[in-house]
Amino acid sequence: MLKRRRFPQFGELLLKAHEKGIEGVETELLQVPDERNGQMAVVKATVRLKDGRTFTAHGDASPQNTRRGVDLALIRMAETRAVGRALRFALGVADTLAKELPPEEPVPRPVGGRAAVPHRVAVPLRRPDKNDLELRR
Repeated sequence: MLKRRRFPQFGELLLKAHEKGIEGVETELLQVPDERNGQMAVVKATVRLKDGRTFTAHGDASPQNTRRGVDLALIRMAETRAVGRALRFALGVADTLAKELPPEEPVPRPVGGRAAVPHRVAVPLRRPDKNDLELRR
């Protein structure tokens, strides 16, 4: 029987960061999810500790790497993943956070039995603009 591995939770890391002396967290939306990029949101997060050190990481989220129902919150999930990774770096935690893991549902396989490869679209990175902000209000 296989043991289920326990992965660190985001809230646990955030609590440890506050205990250690976190100064702040900044995030930046690098890519707005849309049809051209496979609905992939990309966020950069920087964690700043009180001793002046900074740790930066990136997080992404798309319908292909999140659980069902998260497709309405891709930007928030990408941000959570980015902040979680930056916190892991700041705290020296090597284990992957639970929020960084792909969904547990099996990945659909095409006819022929070969593993499905995520479709990557070669498009320039699109920064959010004022129209994106207007749509979200």
